[in-house]
Amino acid sequence: MISSVFPKAVFHELGACLVGRQCERVPEPSLAMDDETQVEAFFAAGGESGALSSIYYFNALQISALIQPGDLVIDLGCGPANQLAILASLNPNAEFLGLDLAPNMLARAEEHCTKQGVRNVRFAEMDITRLDRLQANSADVVYSTLALHHLPNTSALDDCFAEVKRVLKPRARLFLHDLARPRSSKAIETLALQYEARQPSVFTEDYRNSLAAAFLPRDFQAAAERHFGRDARLCVAPLLRFMMVLTVGPDRPRIEAMVAQECRVAVARLEPCFRGDHAALQGLFAIGGLPRAKVS
Repeated sequence: MISSVFPKAVFHELGACLVGRQCERVPEPSLAMDDETQVEAFFAAGGESGALSSIYYFNALQISALIQPGDLVIDLGCGPANQLAILASLNPNAEFLGLDLAPNMLARAEEHCTKQGVRNVRFAEMDITRLDRLQANSADVVYSTLALHHLPNTSALDDCFAEVKRVLKPRARLFLHDLARPRSSKAIETLALQYEARQPSVFTEDYRNSLAAAFLPRDFQAAAERHFGRDARLCVAPLLRFMMVLTVGPDRPRIEAMVAQECRVAVARLEPCFRGDHAALQGLFAIGGLPRAKVS
């Protein structure tokens, strides 16, 4: 979602930075995305011919490096389970629990995993700021992909981090990939319109809303430090601040060669524009300091 518009969006961001401008946060219209049209548009965007595919396969490599056989892995805000199905397929010896607040999203997730033959998953309708149905110290890995910006405010973000800290086992492994709010409204518009001709208008509007609702890196950093201290590492895409990844876990995570190869094959199947986005994500987060998975 970035490769072809990167220079233009960076130009707008630099201009906003020079004059000290920062877009005000506009929270998402609702905490849960449950309209059927939105659900289908979001699901399509996560397929191999969709704009989110590059992000999902980028994350699949990073998150798989944190997963060990027998782990319980929790997906916060799993949506229609595009990301979850990829990870569960790559890691068949782990168990996955997808959490979402939207019944229609969960129904789509169940259907998708059934069609994909993914059996090591289950789902629950749950508010990610109140995980009271989950036992303390019960999860080995918690991850989230583009979900936390739906939270209404920084207080809810802090509640979410507190709950994640509670349910994770002491040797925490955490991977949170979310949008970061750009400084410039023009940069938001440039990013939102990149694939306008290739996707439903409802997805373009949702992406625009999501960028405007995204938290600032300092919001993530403050919440992470309160609950994970120095173990938390925040990596922000440089130049064009529109994505960030927060991790807790090993400095050099290791991934099995077979899983790494499956990810490479999947990325090679993507359309050229999305392969370009995947390469751009790898480059940006490498510069931003994200620990790279070591193939073993």
